[in-house]
Amino acid sequence: VSLIKLKELIYQEKAKDKIILITSHIMSLVEELADEVVFLLEGNIYFQGTITELKSKTATEDLEHAIATILAP
Repeated sequence: VSLIKLKELIYQEKAKDKIILITSHIMSLVEELADEVVFLLEGNIYFQGTITELKSKTATEDLEHAIATILAP
């Protein structure tokens, strides 16, 4: 219930053109709510842009796999 209410609040505030910063390890939540992402690891920026750009760059279908692709050696 809390997550549903949080999502509703975020959508309401986004509709008011507010910028909302979310940090999360839950990629499905990020993919649902974010317009842009910044992927940071140990202080380094590995990607900054839209989720569509990231999925295109990594040739993946979801954010979780896109991040995994970036991290793969």
